[in-house]
Amino acid sequence: MERKDSLVFYLSQYEAIKSLNNEQLGRLFRAIFEKQLQNNSKTTEKEVVLEDDIIIAFNFINNQLLVDNEKYLKRCETNRNNGKKGGAPKGNKNAQKQPKQPNGVKNKPNDNENENDNENDIKEKQEKEKKYEIFSYIENNFGVVIGGTNYEKIKEYLKIYNDEVLCYAIDLCVLNDVTTLSYFCGIVENWISLKLTTLKEIKSNEKKFKSNSPKEEKIERRTF
Repeated sequence: MERKDSLVFYLSQYEAIKSLNNEQLGRLFRAIFEKQLQNNSKTTEKEVVLEDDIIIAFNFINNQLLVDNEKYLKRCETNRNNGKKGGAPKGNKNAQKQPKQPNGVKNKPNDNENENDNENDIKEKQEKEKKYEIFSYIENNFGVVIGGTNYEKIKEYLKIYNDEVLCYAIDLCVLNDVTTLSYFCGIVENWISLKLTTLKEIKSNEKKFKSNSPKEEKIERRTF
């Protein structure tokens, strides 16, 4: 016979015990444990004696424990029957998929393949998380919370540029002392119109622009 070696209490049961004082609670929980030990024991023990001041709370909690124990026994019975049949029924989340093997050949699991799959999953997760670092970078530098249309617009930028490029655009905003989303979007939209897709292309274009800019003429001031 299976024994359930745990008790589960529910927040809803607090209503039945909140009016009891500490001395009554002590007697109540002692009675609950003794009753459960008695239910799990194969030997017949003395019946648990209950005083009138705790009997209502005891019955309320004990009834739920009996229901939980019944569910536990049914689950054990189901698992035992599945074990006799060779495992969990098809479609059950606990069922293990058995790999198909050709006749006369026994395949051993390839540990290297499993490790590679795990590494790929980790890398994919890291890449997904990295894409969203740009939002916290904007919020930290601009002092705003990204949401709504701005959030969707930046997600579109992420389809074209990586975090490094977009963070560079933010750095330009900070450098020019214009920390607004409209200015940031203007910088990125300009890169898109110029078909600049990498940070190397962007910086190269900046150097070309500076070299082609007319030099400021120095004006000599005269004193009279």
